[in-house]
Amino acid sequence: MGSISLPSEIKVNPNMSNEEQIAIYLDAIKKYPQHEATCLLMIYMPYCWAGKKKEAANCLKRVVDMFEGKLNHTEEEINYLTFAYHLQACDCHEMGDFKKAAFLREKIIVLEPLEWEGFKNLGDDYVSMKDYDNAIRVYDMMHAIKHKYKEDSEDIKGYYFESMAELYEKKKDYATAITYWEKQLALVDVTFFNAADIHKKIAECYKHIDKSVKYDEHGKSIEWLNEQINKETDTSNLVRHYRKLASEYTEAKQGANANGCYRKAIEILEEKIKDPKMSYNHLHYEGDIAEIYSEMGNKAKAIELFEEIAPKIKDNQVTFTYYKLGELYASLNNFPKAIENYRKMLEINNRDHAALEQLCAIYLHLKKWDILQPYCEQLIEMWPDSSPRAYTTLALCFDEKDNYQKIIDLIENAIEVNHDEDEVLSGQCHCMLGTLYWKYHGNGEKAYEHYKKMMSYEPTEELKQQAGMYLVLMMFKPEGMAWADKFYKEFPVKKEVEANRPILTQEEIKALPYHHSKVPEDIVETSQLTYETKMAFAKELQTNPKYKEYFKQYEPYSVKEFIMNYVNHKMSLLSSAKYYANPDMDSHEYWRRHHTEKVFDMILQKKMFNLQILWRANKADLPGVEICYDFHGWEHKLINCKFLEEVTQQEVDLMKEFLVDTSMPNKEKWYFHAWQDYNENMAETEDGEREYMPLWYRFYDDRMNTGALLSLPNIKGEKEEEYKQIYYSWKREQPPVKHKKGKPYKMPKHLSRIWSHESEYNKFMETYENDYFLFLNQKNLESKKYLDETFTENEDEFDSALSTLKWADEVVPIEANESWHEAVIIAAAKYENQRTADHLDDIYEEYLRNRELFGDMDITITNFLHSKNSVDAHNSLRKTIGDMILKGRELRGEPQDFNY
Repeated sequence: MGSISLPSEIKVNPNMSNEEQIAIYLDAIKKYPQHEATCLLMIYMPYCWAGKKKEAANCLKRVVDMFEGKLNHTEEEINYLTFAYHLQACDCHEMGDFKKAAFLREKIIVLEPLEWEGFKNLGDDYVSMKDYDNAIRVYDMMHAIKHKYKEDSEDIKGYYFESMAELYEKKKDYATAITYWEKQLALVDVTFFNAADIHKKIAECYKHIDKSVKYDEHGKSIEWLNEQINKETDTSNLVRHYRKLASEYTEAKQGANANGCYRKAIEILEEKIKDPKMSYNHLHYEGDIAEIYSEMGNKAKAIELFEEIAPKIKDNQVTFTYYKLGELYASLNNFPKAIENYRKMLEINNRDHAALEQLCAIYLHLKKWDILQPYCEQLIEMWPDSSPRAYTTLALCFDEKDNYQKIIDLIENAIEVNHDEDEVLSGQCHCMLGTLYWKYHGNGEKAYEHYKKMMSYEPTEELKQQAGMYLVLMMFKPEGMAWADKFYKEFPVKKEVEANRPILTQEEIKALPYHHSKVPEDIVETSQLTYETKMAFAKELQTNPKYKEYFKQYEPYSVKEFIMNYVNHKMSLLSSAKYYANPDMDSHEYWRRHHTEKVFDMILQKKMFNLQILWRANKADLPGVEICYDFHGWEHKLINCKFLEEVTQQEVDLMKEFLVDTSMPNKEKWYFHAWQDYNENMAETEDGEREYMPLWYRFYDDRMNTGALLSLPNIKGEKEEEYKQIYYSWKREQPPVKHKKGKPYKMPKHLSRIWSHESEYNKFMETYENDYFLFLNQKNLESKKYLDETFTENEDEFDSALSTLKWADEVVPIEANESWHEAVIIAAAKYENQRTADHLDDIYEEYLRNRELFGDMDITITNFLHSKNSVDAHNSLRKTIGDMILKGRELRGEPQDFNY
């Protein structure tokens, strides 16, 4: 295909705006009708940049109508026609209509049978259709073309090897792909192909074949690029080589060398800017320098330079600058400035694909669903066949429970538009569809089909786990069991440790002594069954030889701790089994139950705080509590504390009263307080107010007449502080200790606890547990996934209130208020508190049922420490404080014990 050149009488320069260029070409068609075809083809791009796709398409249609069907074309007419066909084919390919694109390419080949580009493009269309046999046939025809110039023949050969390599990559035949990349690599000295790019391709193929193979792509690329720089004389090529070399040094973690290359590229560009002969290209060079600073990581300098350039250029040229500015600002989390630049792009071209995509990405990140939705819809409307992620992003804007069919339709549209070009997206879409078809339609066959398709795209472990969650749930339903079984037979799970777990039928599961259907109504019988089950679980883990192989790789103390926590995890799953097995209980109810448990814990916190006050005043002895710091350990698992008096019905009713008290609609959240922090809660302001005392504590004291406790003296705490000050004074007087250099410390391998690394529990369960526990665990994971997605840490109070009202199962009245934001927050708080109060009796009943279960389980403070710090760290700090107190007592001549 030849080139299209502009007649000398038509004056257009690249610094003109799109509208200026369009006006000149339209005027030229009237003045110089003999150049109409040229002007129509030249006007195509300004129309595209201006967002006028219909006008652009009409230009190409007009050229085709002028020459198609004509006999004995001149060379110039063939050139016009093939160029129009080529642009039409590119549009079809972009929209995913590969069949029509191939039809147009075949027309080009008929007109220009010796032009290799037509064969390459046709082969690419066949690859997109996954018609690999026809693609190979066409590529072979391209390879057979003999060009009159040897260097052009070598280029054709290089493109042939590249096309074949990419084809075999698509087929996932990476070994064959490598052979073709290596053939292209052999041509780099006689063609323009870049060896660094080819080395990267070869390295990627090896990663797919065998991740243990170390292919030194950076070392090979650096060597080749240095050779090119030493023999290069063209300054533009030198800049390109230095930037590429810097990139390779960066990936090879050689930062100093990378910066040196970037500086050399900048120096060359600055010299070119000083050259008056190159004045027409100064803005281009300034943009290159800005890009280099961005590549170096100096984003502030890059922004400064791009901001200086932007006012000097027009339309499609400035669009790129706005795009770079948006990208840089977004990378610095300056989203308002990023949005501003992307919107400037839309002012130039309201169809700008890149701008719309980036705005969607930003508002998705910010979770601004109301703003995100219209941008997604605009992107889909203007680019319906080339924006697959717009469909999946739009799906996130809808509530899944009420709009699941709309979401399914959007994801199916994404798959259709994607054409497997983005295989990661294809895998994600099929995983989502499998889940939705099972979750809302109970369609096991559809779920199986989509999960099976997901597996063909080499999904990540995370994606397979998401599918696995619902495949396990399918196993517990007649309409899903056979399909889940079929999936696992076709895609057996690879275990790090060979699975040694019992596979049970539905009848065997129901016969398990701890199945939720076997739980007695009588509280005493239930307590006895729960106690016996817990003891049996613990004994099994401690004595069964099958677990020894797994545990022997870990430090023994952490194994003991793991067993303790794992047993409690299993018991927790059993306690929620009747909820998990109830299909009518969704994740919202699970969250409400979880929240109510935490509110119930506030009752226990107040009871413990009152005990702490009595203990500090020497009016109570508590087993295992020797120093004030011990209360911090108990704060996180009070439900297992034996010396804490049982919660009464009166206290439960008092909490209900507190929750619905209209004088305090905005109650503190259970996670806002360090409930046993005596010094913070008792601290007084100048006015004598205890502003950090939790509202619940004040409410309790007022109703239960326990406020007098607050006036008791802090004897223990003040004594401890005295002893610590004596210790500090003594310590400052001691000469510094010179520690002998010992052997390097080797960190023991610990088993992780559930709150820090849940995957350890999941892996253990999948290896050893029966199907019933796998079902319960997957339900637990599903509920937690909902919590993570719905209630984010960064959610502000108003957004949180909206989330609460969104999931409300009844109409919630919003009372008049000067601030509607405040009215929404108050309404949500009242609703949430009332629903929590309604569920409190259920939690109290379970508390009473489980109250007697922990006496023989070796419960200590550290067994149930629920912080991110390790048990060792807690014990270490506790010992340090205790040793300081004992040393202080010794220095004062008192007994070294905690009886003070």
